[in-house]
Amino acid sequence: MVLNQNLEILGENLFENFQIEPWNYFVGKKGLYVSTNNPNRDDFDENFLRYDIMRFEGLEYED
Repeated sequence: MVLNQNLEILGENLFENFQIEPWNYFVGKKGLYVSTNNPNRDDFDENFLRYDIMRFEGLEYED
């Protein structure tokens, strides 16, 4: 869920089973980095740290 300063819901995203690690994320200059290093995924590889970057409409980001 994405909230504004008044805790009003601006948007939300539902992740499918085992798509992400819900405890491993951070905000960076390019957006919200969400870890995809879930050992229950078919493509899991413990030798790599993988993140998807989520961006939200109406916000500016560095490329």
